[in-house]
Amino acid sequence: MTKGVPKTEEKKNAEPDLMELLKGISQGMESLTDTVSSLTRDVENMKTGGINKFKEEANEEDVKLASEARKHIDPKLSLIVNEMLGEDFGVELLPMGDRPGFRFSLLVPARLSDNVRSRRPVSDLDEDGRPTGAYKKDARGDTVFEEYMPDDRRSCVISSSDSYEAVRKHCDRVRGYIIGYFQKLNQPIPEFKVK
Repeated sequence: MTKGVPKTEEKKNAEPDLMELLKGISQGMESLTDTVSSLTRDVENMKTGGINKFKEEANEEDVKLASEARKHIDPKLSLIVNEMLGEDFGVELLPMGDRPGFRFSLLVPARLSDNVRSRRPVSDLDEDGRPTGAYKKDARGDTVFEEYMPDDRRSCVISSSDSYEAVRKHCDRVRGYIIGYFQKLNQPIPEFKVK
């Protein structure tokens, strides 16, 4: 105890030092956790040759569209697609009518699609913004076209007796096709946004 300083005063001075020490330890632990996570990713990439590096590159807009498409989908199906392809892939299930089973479609995001941009005529609208049934014309009377990216759907039929393994196999085929397409073009293999 310091001469002339009451015990309570000495205790108050020690508390801020202790709080600063705890804050410093906490920040150090966060930094260490980030470093270990980074090293773990690097080791995983070295072990697998980068084949499972697919984690960072999805557009947030694609992720948002895919999550909208998955709203009424079995969560286990959604989890399989997330694990194998990424959260920016949409999922669509359509019943097969009078046959048991459904058509399972994966909606490939534009960044991974091999579809080429296309052109289509623009519909003409009346004053209220409703389609007139005709195509929009420019000042010379030519039809106006717009560029768009067609949907890239990769579909298969899943029977009602099939297990989740059939979905996993279809996801694996789609992933293999995309990787093969990029390799054929001698482009770097794209990164899938896998959870």
